[in-house]
Amino acid sequence: MMANFYSQGQVCSNASKVLVHRSIVDEFVSKLREKTSAMRVGDPLEEDTKVGAHISRQHMEKVKSYIDGQFVSSSGI
Repeated sequence: MMANFYSQGQVCSNASKVLVHRSIVDEFVSKLREKTSAMRVGDPLEEDTKVGAHISRQHMEKVKSYIDGQFVSSSGI
């Protein structure tokens, strides 16, 4: 997950999906929220910034949709 935040998800090799077994999905989401809410958003040139600016508004909206919970799928895989 660090790779996705390190480059704001703007590297083509970053994972766009995480497969989580349904038996631990609630725990996983809870811990992910806990960790990501503690990340500092700001100037990428500042050492304590963990999430910087996105390359475009379109990319920002895509990432925001993940954060807003639209990434949760019940595909049954």
